[in-house]
Amino acid sequence: MPEETADALAAAVEELHWQTRQPKHVVLTVLLRGALQHQAEAAHRLQLPR
Repeated sequence: MPEETADALAAAVEELHWQTRQPKHVVLTVLLRGALQHQAEAAHRLQLPR
């Protein structure tokens, strides 16, 4: 994973953790489940020319 992406993910987890007071592992689980619901969009993006 590119460092920029890892940093953005860490920042999102941190922000949601403080907003909701939920444990970070719970926040990460919710974010990943959301991403998994958009697999078709990810597949489409992977098909686009770079």
